[in-house]
Amino acid sequence: ADEERSGAGGGECSLRQELEDVASASAIRRALEAEVAMKVELEMQLQEAREELERRDEEERAKDQEERRAQEDEEEVQALEVRRVQERISEMQAGVWFDKISIKWRVVQPRFVRLSRDMRRVEWARREVGPFKAVPVDAVLRLEFGDASRTFRCREARDRPAPARCFSVLMPSRSLDLIARADRDVEVWVLGLNELTPCRPERQRFTAEEFRLRRAMLKLETEGPRRGGDDRSPTEGVEWSRAPDAGDDAASGATGLSNQASPCAGDASGNS
Repeated sequence: ADEERSGAGGGECSLRQELEDVASASAIRRALEAEVAMKVELEMQLQEAREELERRDEEERAKDQEERRAQEDEEEVQALEVRRVQERISEMQAGVWFDKISIKWRVVQPRFVRLSRDMRRVEWARREVGPFKAVPVDAVLRLEFGDASRTFRCREARDRPAPARCFSVLMPSRSLDLIARADRDVEVWVLGLNELTPCRPERQRFTAEEFRLRRAMLKLETEGPRRGGDDRSPTEGVEWSRAPDAGDDAASGATGLSNQASPCAGDASGNS
């Protein structure tokens, strides 16, 4: 009986040991599986982190390239605008013929107009060699272009030139009212003086785009398409009288600057 009990106890111990071994092995396996799963998860997270870093780096590179391209484009535009300004100034200094309106004498007078070499004076004369009259650029209060200019408004309806060729340079004691013989001349002088004259609160500053848009609108409103490529001066065919030389050299008087119903009434400017 004792031997039987001893054998039974030994069997129980063996079974318990076996169960403990199985449980231990199972725990070890689960731990190993958990470790493997954790490693896989960590590798996935690491891969996602790498991909996120690469994506951000790519975005940063693309952003930097875009900013560089934008900066290069802006510098190119600025350089182009500088060249255009220089070209306009050069053309202004070379001089060009305008039809000049004498407000006092109500006549048109051809005048050679130029910008001085030091860019401080607008000069004009009956001949390209002078003698020249001049007004300082710093004295310019504002520029008027198109149908808003004194050049256009001070002519009677039947005598009015094409508004897209008209502009006026207004100063405290006089005005310089000009009609261009080509579209390029108006653009050069309006935009050129716009760059040179001091910035004043009452003076509108035209950008090149605004000027060209305004000119195109004026042409659509008043001229329509020119037939057969007609590019004549807007004063051709208009019978205007010419003042005698004495009147042409009359002294300048005060010039009204307000945009009233009769803009030329009472104007005492000799406008020679």
